[in-house]
Amino acid sequence: MTDSIVIKGFKVKGRHGVSDEERDRDQEFLVDLECRLDLSAAGRADRIEHTVDYMELISDIRQVVGTESYNLLEALGERLAQVVLARPFVDRVVIGLAKSQLASGELGSVGIRIERGRVAGGLSDEELSVR
Repeated sequence: MTDSIVIKGFKVKGRHGVSDEERDRDQEFLVDLECRLDLSAAGRADRIEHTVDYMELISDIRQVVGTESYNLLEALGERLAQVVLARPFVDRVVIGLAKSQLASGELGSVGIRIERGRVAGGLSDEELSVR
């Protein structure tokens, strides 16, 4: 399947990082999201009930990034993947996360990119202690 809903360059404030300094102040995070799903029914019916409402996705991302706190971008990415994959119709999600407020002025940003599917292998959430 090649259909996707794409959100690019969403800027949202949050408190994530390993150091106390990172977690004690708001930082700007840049979120890119690609939800892979079959959009043919929505295209034929022209009804929101047959797809994922991207405004609700934006709200969910803002809620997670802005109110939860993680040491690692990897953990924040996993949490966002859980939230997105809980929506009907979404089979896979690709999430890019970056943060630009670094102590060093040498870098523009650092980040991660993960891809997860509805059926994930590996360790369970309990084994990983994912919130």
